[in-house]
Amino acid sequence: MDPLWHRVLAELKTLLRPEEFDIWMAPAELGRADSNQVEVVWPNRYYRDWVNGNHRAAVEQAVRAAVGCDVEVLLGVAGAATPASSSSVPVPPAAPPAPAPAPALPPGGREPAPQPPSSIPDDKLF
Repeated sequence: MDPLWHRVLAELKTLLRPEEFDIWMAPAELGRADSNQVEVVWPNRYYRDWVNGNHRAAVEQAVRAAVGCDVEVLLGVAGAATPASSSSVPVPPAAPPAPAPAPALPPGGREPAPQPPSSIPDDKLF
């Protein structure tokens, strides 16, 4: 195993839960690496896209820690011609939060009439 890849995997093990590592990172391999870029490849697009959306920050952190400098981290698919860089794989925007539900109306469907302040005696009210 490549020493760089061994360091990346060791770092990922500290960043992820064991089951996440086993499912999503164990199938990955080191692609090409140079002084500016490091490519990590997965067996198929499904793996790559899931990792991109859920663990990209951990992969980038692990690669940069293993390399010892700030490099571009590419997520690719084994056998694919073009890896996915941080600028070429869009992360879908999060869905907007659902609006708060309207308060329930009492039976009869109308809101109760406003109540007078409790400091005024009932015999002084109109």
